[in-house]
Amino acid sequence: MDANLQVKDLGGRSWLVVNETSVEVYRGIWLKFSPQLRTSGGVSGDSSVRLGFAAVLLPRTHWNVNLGYYYEQAVDGGSTSTALAQLHLFM
Repeated sequence: MDANLQVKDLGGRSWLVVNETSVEVYRGIWLKFSPQLRTSGGVSGDSSVRLGFAAVLLPRTHWNVNLGYYYEQAVDGGSTSTALAQLHLFM
């Protein structure tokens, strides 16, 4: 778990806390969970909580596939979600 502390020019402290937990559920198939918290330091209302879920397929060759879903909830009530699919080729 990592934490980043920044002092803002206008006062207050901004925190960023990130965790990524992965587990191999079957040979070459990894599931990831990544909760994240970001605070605005009391300067503006851009604090948010993000949850990331991903599956990584590593077939032991020169490629892999990442499938991810991210959900972000802002403290002011707005929310966004993002789906991500990646193909990685290794030469």
